[in-house]
Amino acid sequence: MSKTLGNVIDPIDTIKDFGTDALRFTLALGTPGQDLNLSTERLTANKAFTNKLWNAGNFLLQNLPTQNDASAWKNILAYKFDSEESLIGIPLPERWVVSKLHLLIDMTTASYDKFFFGDVGRETYDFFWGDFADW
Repeated sequence: MSKTLGNVIDPIDTIKDFGTDALRFTLALGTPGQDLNLSTERLTANKAFTNKLWNAGNFLLQNLPTQNDASAWKNILAYKFDSEESLIGIPLPERWVVSKLHLLIDMTTASYDKFFFGDVGRETYDFFWGDFADW
């Protein structure tokens, strides 16, 4: 981008059109050392992704029990997804998503260790869009 050529994207206008989260996520997906093609198509796709994240979080919060329902919270907190024994009791689709989540955690941890933040974003996007929110 060049100010003299007039092809600079104003971040304030971009935030107004696509939102702060979409812009941040789009920039985070860039590969270090390479130019980033900041296109409106990419921003639109990432706006849809951040909207889906928001809606999924909102859905989860709306379906949680009230704070006063101690027995429901005790049942929720009793679930531990870190061993095979704990996964036996849940239905197959949930087991599949939890197994995909464990793979995501392993992949993103390895990417973070190598400072590949763009890979972390892409892996998270693929999991959330293609596995978690799809089911």
